[in-house]
Amino acid sequence: MGSMVGGRGGGAGGDGMKRKRKKREEEMMGSADLLLQRLTLAMVESTNEQLGSLAEAVQEVGESLQQTSSADGGEEEEEEEEEAEDLARELVDKGLLELLPSLLQHSCVEVAIGSAEIVGALAVSSCEINAKVVKARAVLKALTELLPWITSRRDAGECCLAACHAIMDVAITPLGCSAMRQVPGLHQQLIGQCVLLPVSDAVVVAGELLDQVLVVANMVLRDNIELDFDTSEVLLSLQKLWKMTRHLPPVHGRKPMRLAQLETQLRSIDNWCTPENEHQLAKLIVQLAMQQRVVPPCDSEEVVTSTHLFGGREGIQLDCFLEEHWESSPLVTTMNVGLLEQLLGNGICLDSPAEFLKAVVYGMAGCPPGFADEVDPRIQYEGLESRLGEPPVYDQDIRLVKSEPDGNSPLEVHYFRNKGTTSFISAEDCVSAYRDGYTVVIRGMQFRFPEIAALSDALATQLGQVTVGANLYLTPPHSQGLVTHFDDHCVFVCQLVGHKQWKIYPPQQWLPRLYTFKALSQNTRNDPVAQYMLCEGDVLYIPRGFLHEAHTSCSSEKLELLDSLQNIGAEFSLHLSLGVEVEPAFEWEGLLHIALRLWSHQRQQQQSMYFTGDDKMEDLCEMLLHVAIRNTGNKTMTFRKAWVPLSSTAKQDLATPEDCSHSKLMEEGFTCMLKDVREGADYHEAVKEYEGSLSSLNWLNQLSVGGLQLNYHTNELRAGLVEEAFRLMADGFVQEAVFQASIQEQRNLLRAFRTCRRKLTNAMLALHTYH
Repeated sequence: MGSMVGGRGGGAGGDGMKRKRKKREEEMMGSADLLLQRLTLAMVESTNEQLGSLAEAVQEVGESLQQTSSADGGEEEEEEEEEAEDLARELVDKGLLELLPSLLQHSCVEVAIGSAEIVGALAVSSCEINAKVVKARAVLKALTELLPWITSRRDAGECCLAACHAIMDVAITPLGCSAMRQVPGLHQQLIGQCVLLPVSDAVVVAGELLDQVLVVANMVLRDNIELDFDTSEVLLSLQKLWKMTRHLPPVHGRKPMRLAQLETQLRSIDNWCTPENEHQLAKLIVQLAMQQRVVPPCDSEEVVTSTHLFGGREGIQLDCFLEEHWESSPLVTTMNVGLLEQLLGNGICLDSPAEFLKAVVYGMAGCPPGFADEVDPRIQYEGLESRLGEPPVYDQDIRLVKSEPDGNSPLEVHYFRNKGTTSFISAEDCVSAYRDGYTVVIRGMQFRFPEIAALSDALATQLGQVTVGANLYLTPPHSQGLVTHFDDHCVFVCQLVGHKQWKIYPPQQWLPRLYTFKALSQNTRNDPVAQYMLCEGDVLYIPRGFLHEAHTSCSSEKLELLDSLQNIGAEFSLHLSLGVEVEPAFEWEGLLHIALRLWSHQRQQQQSMYFTGDDKMEDLCEMLLHVAIRNTGNKTMTFRKAWVPLSSTAKQDLATPEDCSHSKLMEEGFTCMLKDVREGADYHEAVKEYEGSLSSLNWLNQLSVGGLQLNYHTNELRAGLVEEAFRLMADGFVQEAVFQASIQEQRNLLRAFRTCRRKLTNAMLALHTYH
C-alpha cells in the first residue's frame, strides 16, 4: 500500500541496491510463473473430487499477495511491500486477470471467495496495477455477480461480503471508483441486498455484511447518477428499516406486521444498530430520495387558499396583500381553524404539551442546513453527507429559550448554557425544559411533515421565492421565549393552539438583507405600532425588519374578552412560523446583477469590448460595477425589495411578464433603478468594498452564461485606467441593459434553485415520513 499513497521511499541508490533490486525482480518473475502454472493446472484438472487443489492454488496466490510482515515498520516492512507489488505486477502481466472471471464465478465457495480476495489485493498494491484491474471489465462484472447472496450457492453471504470488500479495494482510487459505478447492474444488486438482508431467514453472516453492502451502495451512488430502474419500492422498504432502527413508538397503537418482522429479524444480527450503520442507511435513503423525480405539489394557490394566509374566506387576495402589506406593514387575518390536524395529522395528540413533544421529537433525525442558492443536487448532498443519521442537534434542529428579567432589558437564556451547538438533544430534554418555563422551538418542520412541506412550497411559489422555512414554537403559560428582536425574513405566524400576546415595534432598518444583524438600540420597546392577541386560527404577518416580541401571559381583561369569544382550554401556546427568505438573486437588485452579467457576456461574445484584447480589465470593471450596485442597494430600499410575481402570474407559477398586467410598471421600475445606478455608482467606494462583497455575489456563478472567476486584486492594474473603464462600462450598461432577457434568466434561475431545493426536501422527508 505504500506506493498507493506516495510511491516507494528513497534508498535505491548504489550498485548494491540495484543488484539487489534486479535479483528480487527475477525472483518475483519466477514466483509468478510458478503460481500461475499451479493455478492453471488446478483449473484444468479440477473436478468435483479435486476442487480442494484448486481452492489451495487460489489461496496460495492470495497469500503471496498479502503484505504481511512481522516487522513494525522500517526498511524490512517497506521491502516486503515492494516485493508484494512486484509480484502483483508480474502476475497481472502474465495473465492472471484473464483467469479471474471464471474463478469468481466458480461453483466452489472457497474458490470464489479466494478469487475476490485476489482482486482486492491486486487493486490496492499500486495505482498502476489498480488501473489495469479497472480495465478488466469482465473481472468487475464477475465481482458484481457475487453480490446476490440469497441464492442456492452455499455460504453465499460470505461470497457477498468478499465481493463488497473487493469492490471497495478497487474503488480506492478515483479511476476505480468511477469504473465500479459504470458496471451494469451493480446499483440494482447492491440496493436490492440492502432490502433483502434484514428480512431473510438465511442470515448467517454477522452485521458486517449489511454494513458493507450499505457502504458500497453509498459509494457507487455518490455522484447522484441517474438510475435506470425504479427505486420507489426499494426506498419504501429502506424507510421502514430506518424507522425501526430509530426505535420509533408504535403507529396508531401497534406496529405493522412487516415492520415487526423487520425488527425481530434485525435483532438477530448482533450489534448492527450502531451510529455508523444508521449513518450509512440514512445516506442511502437520502441519495435515493434525491434521485426521485421532483413533482411540484398541487395547485399552489389552492394550498395557500385553504389556510387563508392572505386573508379572505371567499378566496385568496394575493394582489391586495402584495399592494398593501407585503414588506411594509403587519396584518392579522383568520385562517382555517382546523389547520393543526391539516398540517400535523390526526395522530398527533395535544392532551398535554409533554405528550405532544414526545410524539413530535421522539425518533426525529437531525436535518443539516442545505443551500437555497444551489442548482446541483450533488453539491447539496455533499453539504449534508457527514451529518446524516444523527439525532437532533441543539440550535440546528431544536432551541430551548426563555426571556428573564435583567434590569431594564430582558435577557435571553438558553437551556443548555454550557453546551456547544453540536450537542444532541432528546425529547426528554425538551419536556424538562418546557416544564422549567422554556419555549421549545422545533426548526425545519418543512423537512419533517409532508403537509407543512406542501404549504411551505406553495407559499414560496406564490411569493416568487426559493424556499419558506417552518418552525414550531411551544410556549408554556405566562412565559416569553425570544427577547425583542427582528428577523431578516418575512414571517407568517399561524396560531394553532392557545393564545399569545404580540407587540410589534417600528423597524430600526427597513428590509434588512439575509444574514445581516445589527445591535438593537435601547429604545426599541417604546411605542409599539401594533398589539395583537392571537387566538387559534389567527395569522399574523410581520415584515422583515419589524421588531417584535410575544408572550403567553396577558391581563385579566384580555382573558375575559377571549373567554367571551371562544373557550380557551389550554394556557400554553403553539404556533407555526413560516419564514419567507428573500435570496439576493430575487431582490430587485438581483435583477440588475443578472442584467449586467447578461449584457457583459453578450459584449464579450460579440468581441465588442471597450478595451481591445484586455479581458482582465473587462472582468474587473464588471465586478466593480456589481459591487457598486450592491453599495447602492445598501442605501436604497427599493433595490432590497423582493421581486414577486403579481396578479395572474401567481396562478401560472412564474408566468412571463408579458402575461402580467403590471409588466409595464415593472419595466418602468427597472429603468428607474438603472438611473439610480448611473447616479450612485461610486468607483472609489466599490474598490474599498471589493474584497468584502465578492462572497455575496457567488450566486452569479449559477447563471446560464456563467459567473466571473477573479484571481487577481485591483492593485494589479493601474487605478487611473480602471476608473475610466469603470465609468464607460456603467454608462454603457445603463443605456443597453435588456429587461425582458433579464426577467427570463431570473425565472430560469428560480426554477433551477427551487428544483434543487425540492430534492433536498424530498430527501429529508424520507427520513421522517412513515409510509
